[in-house]
Amino acid sequence: MQQGGGRSGEDDAIRRIPAQAIEELVLERLRTLSRKPQLSWSQALGLLARIEVHSETVHLSISRTGLIGPHADLDREILRLQRLLGPDDRLRPDAQVLAG
Repeated sequence: MQQGGGRSGEDDAIRRIPAQAIEELVLERLRTLSRKPQLSWSQALGLLARIEVHSETVHLSISRTGLIGPHADLDREILRLQRLLGPDDRLRPDAQVLAG
């Protein structure tokens, strides 16, 4: 990923990141959440709405329909998915992604 624009001493934007590194991180999390250890990158792309890489964190916006059934209890499913993640990972519902 590359980001254009000038550089500033106060700017903490990530300028470059190796694709393999971010793909491995994304696949690991999505395999865990989907409980599909053989999930491929092309399948993972179908679950993703957006990937944001920040200096300290990576945010994955995941399609609700990819991990939660259309009639499932949202609060219960979020708790279930959070339990699958490691202690440094957080699951936060995003109203825009959940609506889609």
